[in-house]
Amino acid sequence: MKLNTLVTASALALAVAGPAGATIVFSTGNLGGGLSIVTLPQASADDGSDVFLTGTVNPNATQVLFTGAENIDSAAAGQARVVATDGSTLNTLSIALQSGFGADSFVFNLNSDGSTGSVTITALDQFGNTYTSAPLSLGNGQNFFNLTTLGNEAITKVSFTSTPLLDVRQIRFGGVIALAGSVPEPATWALMILGFGGIGMTMRSARRRRAALS
Repeated sequence: MKLNTLVTASALALAVAGPAGATIVFSTGNLGGGLSIVTLPQASADDGSDVFLTGTVNPNATQVLFTGAENIDSAAAGQARVVATDGSTLNTLSIALQSGFGADSFVFNLNSDGSTGSVTITALDQFGNTYTSAPLSLGNGQNFFNLTTLGNEAITKVSFTSTPLLDVRQIRFGGVIALAGSVPEPATWALMILGFGGIGMTMRSARRRRAALS
């Protein structure tokens, strides 16, 4: 896939470990228009001797933590482009939003080293549920992938394992928000409502007894 070629999004097979109805959809194509770009510091700001790299994304310069299986660094200041620093190619990388934040969409571009192969992508939501794609094909050159939420889940972390890559670039999040806490499932809401109703009935009964005794 070339950068200037938009590929029509197609839902891809995924395995979900999470509550019924919760879904993160994986699709292909450069569909990141309007999303916030993740930026990284200059390569010289990091000595490239560790597996961690920190960037930011709007709103409010939310931190984004990159963790590699090998030492990683930014290729240049500005729009995120992550490379391996030991002369090897990238095979594994995780990209996590600052704790307490989530997003409703995520786009990234895997730049292949010239060979074809596959990538498996895993996403984590704020409830701790894991969503894993089937192996997805990688072509020679640039390969865009998108993750989109369909329910009340928010993407907090994305990781992948692939055949060799030159770099990961054009990393973007959409709908980044501070999470107010896990939203209860419908069954939990029902139990809470019943509980509040029971408390209300108990309080009313207590008031009636006090009124009868006075």
